[in-house]
Amino acid sequence: MTDIPARYRKRLAVVYIRQSTERQVRFNEGSRRHQESQVEHAWRHGWRRDDVVVIDCDLGHSGLDVGRRGYRQMLEMIESDTVGGVFISEVSRAGRDDQAWLAFLQLLALHDVLLFENGVPADPNDDDQVYVKKIQALTVSRENKMRIANLHRGRLSKARSGKAVSAPPAGYLAQVETRDGIPVKTGAWIKESGIPSYEKPSTRCSGPFARVARSPER
Repeated sequence: MTDIPARYRKRLAVVYIRQSTERQVRFNEGSRRHQESQVEHAWRHGWRRDDVVVIDCDLGHSGLDVGRRGYRQMLEMIESDTVGGVFISEVSRAGRDDQAWLAFLQLLALHDVLLFENGVPADPNDDDQVYVKKIQALTVSRENKMRIANLHRGRLSKARSGKAVSAPPAGYLAQVETRDGIPVKTGAWIKESGIPSYEKPSTRCSGPFARVARSPER
C-alpha cells in the first residue's frame, strides 16, 4: 500500500457517493454499498475514523448536474483547505461533465488534495497521473453522450409506433400486460382509481459537513 504523507492525513478524508436516479437508489444497493466501502480505504491509508466524512446527499442526482448539493459541499470543503483526500469508487461517481471534471482536477491540485479511485491514490500535481484521469473523464463523458443519444432514438422509435414515451400524467398508470408469465408495459396509459403517495428518499447532508464515517458494529 502506498505510504500517504502525514500532511494529507492531518486533514479530512471525504468519501463522495452518488447514484444517478432514484430508481438506482431503490434497487441498486450493491453500487451504494461499494461506494460506502470507500471509507475502509481511507482508514487503511491512515486516516483516523473521526476524520473521514461521507457526503451521500447526491443519491438520485445526475452527474451532469454540476450544481448538485453534495458536490458543491465537497468543493467548498476543498476550497477551505480542510481536505487531504477525496475517495470515490470510480470516476463517473464524481460527475459526467468533462469540463467540470477538468476544473475539479485543477481545484485538487491547487489545494494539494489527493484523489483516490477505489483506494488507489493519484496526485493531481503529477502530470502523468492527471493525464490518465483526464482521459478517464473524457471517456465517461463521451459514453454518457452516446447513451443519451441512443435513449433519444429509442424514444423516437416508440413515439412513431404510437406508444407513450413520457411518464403518465397524474391519475394514470402505465398499462402492464402479462405475457408468458412476464409483466410487460404496453406503452399505453390507464386511469387509476386513487393516486398513491410517494416519498422521496431522504438525504443526509447537514451542517458544515455531511456525516462522520463510523466503524461498523461487530
